[in-house]
Amino acid sequence: MDKLVFKEYTKRKFDKSSVWNSFLRTEDGSHAKCKLCKRILQCSNTTTCLHNHLKKQHPSVPDTRRNIRQIPATATPTTPTNEVVQEQDQRPMPKTKKVRIDDYYQNTKEDNMETVISKMTACDGQPFKVFCKSESIRMLFLKSGYEALPKSPNTIKKIDIEKSDQLKQELRKELSVLKAKGQKFSVSLDEWTSASNRRYVNINIHCPNFNDNDKPFRNLGLARITGRGTSERCNHILRVKLGSYDLFLEDDVVGVVTDGASVMTAMGRQIPSFHQLCLAHGIQCAVVDVIIYKNLYSQSVETVENSEEIDTEETLSTLVDSEAEESEDEETDENDDGQGFVVSNAETRSESRLNVDYKDLIVKVRKVVKFFKKSPTRTEVLNKHVLEDNKRAGLVLDCKTRWSSMADMVSKFLLLKDAILKALIDLKEKTMFSTYELDLLQDLSTTLTIVKSTVEAICQEKANLLTADTALQFMVTKLQENNGVISSRLLQALTLRIAQRRQADLVCTLKYLHNPNKYYQEQSSTVFPKVGNDVITKVIVDIQKKYFNQRPSTITYTGASDDEDDMFLADLQHCQNEEASRITNMSIKEQLQKKIDDEMCARPSTSTATCEDDLESSIKMQMALYDAGAPRQTHLTQAYDVLMCIPPTSVECERVFSSTKYICNHLRCKLSDDSLDALSFLRSHFQRIRKKQ
Repeated sequence: MDKLVFKEYTKRKFDKSSVWNSFLRTEDGSHAKCKLCKRILQCSNTTTCLHNHLKKQHPSVPDTRRNIRQIPATATPTTPTNEVVQEQDQRPMPKTKKVRIDDYYQNTKEDNMETVISKMTACDGQPFKVFCKSESIRMLFLKSGYEALPKSPNTIKKIDIEKSDQLKQELRKELSVLKAKGQKFSVSLDEWTSASNRRYVNINIHCPNFNDNDKPFRNLGLARITGRGTSERCNHILRVKLGSYDLFLEDDVVGVVTDGASVMTAMGRQIPSFHQLCLAHGIQCAVVDVIIYKNLYSQSVETVENSEEIDTEETLSTLVDSEAEESEDEETDENDDGQGFVVSNAETRSESRLNVDYKDLIVKVRKVVKFFKKSPTRTEVLNKHVLEDNKRAGLVLDCKTRWSSMADMVSKFLLLKDAILKALIDLKEKTMFSTYELDLLQDLSTTLTIVKSTVEAICQEKANLLTADTALQFMVTKLQENNGVISSRLLQALTLRIAQRRQADLVCTLKYLHNPNKYYQEQSSTVFPKVGNDVITKVIVDIQKKYFNQRPSTITYTGASDDEDDMFLADLQHCQNEEASRITNMSIKEQLQKKIDDEMCARPSTSTATCEDDLESSIKMQMALYDAGAPRQTHLTQAYDVLMCIPPTSVECERVFSSTKYICNHLRCKLSDDSLDALSFLRSHFQRIRKKQ
């Protein structure tokens, strides 16, 4: 011990909280010598024993690990750190505040315990019992500064219902403000059956002038259908739900949008508002009539399950041949009506033959996709050729109940067709695709892409009758230009469905009120017929008498001159020429969006004073001046606002049903009607707030 040489540890010399300010240290760091009592300690490259020595032998010296090191004045005058220690005694170290990660986040008023519970139950799908049984969730709530969670699921349920009632009261006030301003509304509703075999009706209120422009609608919740779901009962449920928000079907609702079910169609004849059938549902029915054949999905569940379990040693030719044989057997059974034989003409036989060829081709593509997806070895062979072509690998298998997934499968197959054919040759498979089959697949892919883009356009949240009609015209034009076998057959089915659901009087009136110049330039057709000014006048008069009941008004002319009209037409022609030159470089979706944006260029409006003429004469005078270039007057503006409120589809109800299925699944199918209504309303509210933020 006497041979040890101790020196000042200068590495931490300027660290006032270092423990080496009270000790000397050997060069190897194995021993230390206390400056106060001269005791030698074995530290072994650690300072724990030094801290323990100060704590036991020198309790007046605080622990240096707490950043409050203070050397008393009784220290030896020979220590070189006395001056620093005395200076530290004169100005004590300030206490450091512990910063938590929660301090970097600002807690808003919405983040109370009730709101968090409502979000977790409605948006995250957490059951009520989880908050009572999960110790982790209860601990997280306590660590976050909330009160203790309730221990009963009924209390959690009560919190959700009370939060839903609070938000419904706020929605009621918002609707009252819009109603006081003279705003009219539209309603979309649809029927849905839950996992517990209960039927509900979802009702959405539509208005383009809500506080946030991102969501021009509000979900009013679910209503239970007890007993038979007749049109009278649905009408009663609609009136009761609107009455709970101080809205009335005769005075405040200008349009009701439903699907094409017979019950909803019958209900539309009983209500005083305009009844619009869902256009997206009509397109769906047309695609099912042409693309999704009945025989194509008539297999039993056992056959489908067995066909999906493919043996890796089985060849592709065997799979396709077996599928084709099953298809022929099914068609024979379905067409056999017990009368021996049926006489048909040549046109019927050729049409049915087209169906069989198309069905076999879809089955063939689906089997090729399964052939590669269910075998890693075959996938490696395919990827080798895909990488050579510098394309993205990965085939897509469709869902047999989703025609949009069939479009994705066929388009991906055509993108990789060269690599697929090379891989089939390497694998020594005899199944190949002829030029006719590839052309038919290309026709199918182009047709479904056009229809899919149109459906996405008319199902947007801000879609209206004007944008929907523009999208439908674009779809029909593109299908006519495609001039394929499938496009022609689908065009016939779409023409029939559009004629059943398109209200020409309302659409043409809206187009005229939006921009009369474009309306007059359009060509009338059998699919999209135009109406005369007398029909437009009648629609505007009916709107004024039914919803406003105002006296006629005079005309305040602020129109444009003939020269300005000529300049406007010249600019319009110039824009059309530029658009025609760029249209070849745009995709189908970009072309459709461009046409919708051009269609939404409207004329301005202005207000007027009263007049002594009758209502119809006043409206005709306003229309005459509007044709001359004047802004829309009061009656025309009111009719325009009414028609712009009507949505073209009831797709918002389907979105609510999709989210409700996530809440009311097979594990939570015993939810009460009040709980399901509250959770559905809360989920729509929180999703709208999240998207707005």
